[in-house]
Amino acid sequence: MFSYEDYKEIIRIIQSTGNQAGYEEALTADKFVIMRHDVEYSVDRAYALAKVESSMDFTSTFFFQWTNNSYNILSKKNMDMIKYMHERGHVIGLHFALNGLTDMELVRKKILQEIHVLSEMIGVEITEFSIHRPSADVLRENIKFPGIINAYQDEFFTFSENVTEST
Repeated sequence: MFSYEDYKEIIRIIQSTGNQAGYEEALTADKFVIMRHDVEYSVDRAYALAKVESSMDFTSTFFFQWTNNSYNILSKKNMDMIKYMHERGHVIGLHFALNGLTDMELVRKKILQEIHVLSEMIGVEITEFSIHRPSADVLRENIKFPGIINAYQDEFFTFSENVTEST
């Protein structure tokens, strides 16, 4: 069962490696450990994790969904918590839900739209995204935009059609 004490131990282990990095830093690092949270159900719980991390001088990336049945990212309470997290050094990104989209041009367009609107609404520049349950087609696409990091782009993630021990 998850506990904050267990989580603090994970953070201590990552800190002991000296390899903690965000996605931006990892692009130029030989070795790195990225701590990322795809926020699926609760901004409150993400906020609590961010406070634990901050108390240990540790930051990570939190990806929030625009279209989510569990939380409204644009409620004042949620926006305030997200801004607080950002102000303490945590990176805020978009957790893009495909919602049945299969046209890759439309997927690209929607990602950029959601990044733009989210940036405007919460007043934080969004320069990173992850895709919620990415399909093989999306992973194969290796979506990249200038100045925006995809958590699944080829610098961080290797897609293989047939996973074997060597892949």
